[in-house]
Amino acid sequence: MGADRSAAGTGAGGEVTDKKHLKRSFGLLAVLGLVLVVAGLVGLFYAAFATLTTMFLFGWLLLAGGLVGLVQAFQSRKSNHFWLAVVVAAINIAAGFVILRRPEASAEALTMFAALFFLIDGLSLLVLGMSARRILGLVREDEVPAAAGGAGAAA
Repeated sequence: MGADRSAAGTGAGGEVTDKKHLKRSFGLLAVLGLVLVVAGLVGLFYAAFATLTTMFLFGWLLLAGGLVGLVQAFQSRKSNHFWLAVVVAAINIAAGFVILRRPEASAEALTMFAALFFLIDGLSLLVLGMSARRILGLVREDEVPAAAGGAGAAA
């Protein structure tokens, strides 16, 4: 067994180093967990503050993403999708500015957008389910298509 450890490159000294590394890693995970718990509690007790912080973060991400997209669009200006990339980047930049300028209204608009998305989703799935049920009702289980029955008999 000792030969296996030395062959793998770990000896008695390596085990101590690995244990220290594991303890440090678990310690860092515990600190991260504590930070996340505190952030969650702040978010629960100060929901308005958490919403504004989230909207500012979202606005800055859109702004940065738009600027990076604009740079990428101009680097590939010979491609067929140059104008599409410019338009998407411009929309991201504009949305970022709007969110940073009016975070409260943007949070409400984003909530309404999510609610409409869920409504349109829930309705499309309802229609899909009803349509599938109607289609399945048109097909009788005792009917076998002639092509499938003929192929089985020929084989």
